[in-house]
Amino acid sequence: MRLLLALLLVPTVVAAAPLQQPDARTDSLDRTIRREMTRREIPGLSIAVIDSGRIVFSRGYGVTRRGGPPVTEQTLFQAGSISKAVTAVAAMRMVSRGELRLDRDVNEQLASWKLRDTSVAEGEKVTVRHLLSHAGGLNVHGFPGYDLRE
Repeated sequence: MRLLLALLLVPTVVAAAPLQQPDARTDSLDRTIRREMTRREIPGLSIAVIDSGRIVFSRGYGVTRRGGPPVTEQTLFQAGSISKAVTAVAAMRMVSRGELRLDRDVNEQLASWKLRDTSVAEGEKVTVRHLLSHAGGLNVHGFPGYDLRE
């Protein structure tokens, strides 16, 4: 949970000060990350800032676990539910470009698979809006994560 808090904090800091090249802003970001890691007792995290498809800043902080090896830019983390927010942003960008419709039957917009009828939908067509608001009748009973022995 603490790692997730840090991951949610960092985009807020980055959005406030877009980074072009390492400079005073990256120093400020670095100080903020270190301060919040200490305050929130986060052992380690990794960050990458991407601008126009190019990585403009990346760094690992802390350790992979208490007493473990240092975090590097190549350290793998289990991202948890952060992919939901990333997917929602991508979907809304597609909506803004007219490539996806929020209130149209999602099965009319899917290419490689179709959403099966669910009793939760009760005859209503499931839309992208339903899916993004977790009201589309889909459910996954958790994910145990990836094998930590690798």
